[in-house]
Amino acid sequence: MVGGSARYHIMYHLADVYCELDKAEEAEKLIVDEVSRLRVDGKQSSKRFRRLALPLAEAYIRQGRLEAARSVLQELLELFKLLKGEVRFDVTDQLGHVRSMIDLAHVS
Repeated sequence: MVGGSARYHIMYHLADVYCELDKAEEAEKLIVDEVSRLRVDGKQSSKRFRRLALPLAEAYIRQGRLEAARSVLQELLELFKLLKGEVRFDVTDQLGHVRSMIDLAHVS
């Protein structure tokens, strides 16, 4: 069984693939419970949360649930803003930040 950060990495990429295949509901099912759990555990600032929240927002967009997507994207952008200077963002975070801004522009 895959555990730790590898598990989240796989979930992130698989959810992205589901979205690209127009299977947004499958993407949501894959990650929504984990995103909720991370929120309950106060882990919104974690890399894991940032990785999973973005494809969740994209799944919402593809389902036409724009308000839900907007909420997640605003949360992500606020996190990136708060963490800037505290955390060194890797390439995936930098790309996630840009994707979040682009997605928010699409739903606004």
